[in-house]
Amino acid sequence: MRKRLMHIGKVLLIAAMVILCLVFLDRLGSRRVGQRNDNVISSNKMAVFTRGNVHAEIQIGAATKIRYGRYTQLTANVRNLGDRFSGVLRVKPVGIKNGTVYEKQFELAHSGSKSLKLYLPVQTEKGSFKLTFLGEDGQVLYSGVIWTDVDTETDGKYVGICSRKKDRMRYMEESGTNVTYLSGEELPEDFRGLDWLDVLIASDIDLQTLQEAQVRAIINWVRNGGILVLADSGQAREISPFRGKLFEWKKQGSYDIATAFGVTEKDMKQIREEAVQEAAKQKQQEVKRFLKKNLSGAIYKKWENDISDLEKSDECIRPEGEIYHYLSGYFTQSILDDFLSMKLTDVEKAAVRENVFFKRVHRELQELEVTGGKALLKTRKGKVILQEKKTGRGRVIISGVSLGLSSQYWDVQGSRIRNIIWKDFSEQEGRQREYKRNGGETEQIYEDGLAVTDWNKLPNLRFYIVFLLVYIVLTSPVFYYLMKRSRHRMAVWGMIPAASGLFAVLIYLIGTSTRLEGQCINYLNQIEVDSEGTGMLECHFRLIHDETGSYELSVDGGPVMESSQEQADGQKKTRLSQGEGKTTLQVEQAPSFEGTNLLSQDSVRLDGSIKADLSVLNMHLLGRLENRSGSDLEDCVIYHNGVIYQLGDIADQKTYLLKENHYLKRYWVNDYSGNYERLADKLFTDTAKRTLTGEQKKRRWALLEACMKKMGTTETFFYGFVPEEQEISGWYDVQKAKQQNMLGGIENIGCPKYGETGIMLRISIGGQTVLNEGDARNILVGGD
Repeated sequence: MRKRLMHIGKVLLIAAMVILCLVFLDRLGSRRVGQRNDNVISSNKMAVFTRGNVHAEIQIGAATKIRYGRYTQLTANVRNLGDRFSGVLRVKPVGIKNGTVYEKQFELAHSGSKSLKLYLPVQTEKGSFKLTFLGEDGQVLYSGVIWTDVDTETDGKYVGICSRKKDRMRYMEESGTNVTYLSGEELPEDFRGLDWLDVLIASDIDLQTLQEAQVRAIINWVRNGGILVLADSGQAREISPFRGKLFEWKKQGSYDIATAFGVTEKDMKQIREEAVQEAAKQKQQEVKRFLKKNLSGAIYKKWENDISDLEKSDECIRPEGEIYHYLSGYFTQSILDDFLSMKLTDVEKAAVRENVFFKRVHRELQELEVTGGKALLKTRKGKVILQEKKTGRGRVIISGVSLGLSSQYWDVQGSRIRNIIWKDFSEQEGRQREYKRNGGETEQIYEDGLAVTDWNKLPNLRFYIVFLLVYIVLTSPVFYYLMKRSRHRMAVWGMIPAASGLFAVLIYLIGTSTRLEGQCINYLNQIEVDSEGTGMLECHFRLIHDETGSYELSVDGGPVMESSQEQADGQKKTRLSQGEGKTTLQVEQAPSFEGTNLLSQDSVRLDGSIKADLSVLNMHLLGRLENRSGSDLEDCVIYHNGVIYQLGDIADQKTYLLKENHYLKRYWVNDYSGNYERLADKLFTDTAKRTLTGEQKKRRWALLEACMKKMGTTETFFYGFVPEEQEISGWYDVQKAKQQNMLGGIENIGCPKYGETGIMLRISIGGQTVLNEGDARNILVGGD
């Protein structure tokens, strides 16, 4: 028996050793297979690697342009040389503590390829990103860091040009402007892929081939502050994709014109003199380069400061000086007189003036009537060549002629076109910088507003106290009295446990309804519209779960969901998966009742609109405001120059008239600094039809305060709130079917939602506002 047991033990030991060896050899072999044909190249802005049958080329930055504080595009071209393959690309910004991880899941057929795109916020000046490429079963195929050169300058101008005749658009490449030429296929399908651009120009190109998602991305980008220039070179190929979505237009006719793009003979005199001044500066620079090249090191160092200030004084290069004497040993006097001359001769000036080419450009003008458009350039007969329409924080410039120019027209007509495009750019860019600068304060306002809840985190203690008192009364004197009367006192020992069980069941069935179960969403939803009912939806919302653990949430369709906060310290991990037409949030190790803040954005078109035609006289509003939004609006106000004018409720399909004897209540916001709750109580009042809770008032104030912070003190806007029982109906640009109660995609999520929806309309001001006695009035036209 003992020998048999020893024999069995030896057999088991040998079998275990064989198994261990086989496992070791298998892992070693799989490692060698994985390393065979592997190749990794990592450099600035890109990484290239091959793992087995998978080859990937990853690049960050559309056209390699990376800008601080904006989004950038990551493109990964993946090719599969073997069997069917599925994987995940994960990207995490470096230097952001507990930041969001962005990922893209994909599948490749046999010998298939795919181009993956992720849109990443550039939140640090280093702009580094950690990449992890996962294969099937979570196997890490590649892990590394891509670093980028981030442009932190705020004064640079970034222009994207879509044109089949890009050689005729090079006049846009002026000093200080970064120009990138893009094909229609390179335009992204997400507005974040255009965030690095300030201006996008389309001329002599057919944009009718763009995908619907690309058109929607451009529209969202414009409403977020971009400048779109569309030049109709004939047959409306550049502008037709945006008809009814970004602006409405009607063709008036086609004409052959000869235009100088607004340049007159008087302008030409100034342009020629500016050209002479520029030529003189270039000649001075040539003298400096000549001296640096031909002087000895010792002499140049001795006179370096004087040479750098040659524009102020040329004493150091006089014929009797040391520099002239040194150079005369190598050059003749006539050569020195020519190379050391700091001024242009009359002959040279005349030649410069003669070289400034001025001739009218022959074009076929497509005269367009743009609804709400403002003329920027007309012909002498009054036909509009260039016009603009503001929408959201951006604007669209529509040209009725091609903007492509031959090189001889670049200095004059090209310069004029640049000036028209960049007109008001500094002011607009300043507003954009102020908007971004106030972003931290605005996010805190949204954070406080989303923290307001309509449910109890803990069970209702009053409810449990009542249950406890009923139980005590029932199980002591009542039971004792009943048992005494029935002469079955010993039965009380059975009835007390039965009552305990009954009350436990009742508490479970009824008591749990006093606290949150599952998940809920708190939201602050704003829809900025123009007079035509189109605009931008921005929904800030917080996802809250009642249990510690992991959960996910998906938003389908058009809205783009993004994490709007840096996660606090802890084990909580957040991942955003950017899919095709869907964004999925995955939260891991989230503590119970700790919310995750998110932001959803998209272009929308409502069933109706809001129109305003107002004037300001001595700090009083006059005119009319029409509510055609499809919903009643509560607690309506107009904000102007730091003052809030209280309008009250405006029913749907009603017109609010402001007459000279109709004085509105107005509140100076600065008077309530530090005590905004008192101002909110004045603005958001109870009526016979409704009673607002404290939570509703706090949320409405959060929306209004955030809007004031984003717009700044110079903007004027209307603001109203959708009643709790009503909905705003309309369309997302990417979807044809009508959506009810537009909440940035969360309207289709089946869980309790608590929040407010605000409707905002910008009102543009022409001229100055009258603050003193007088008859002058300034018209404010909403939605221009």
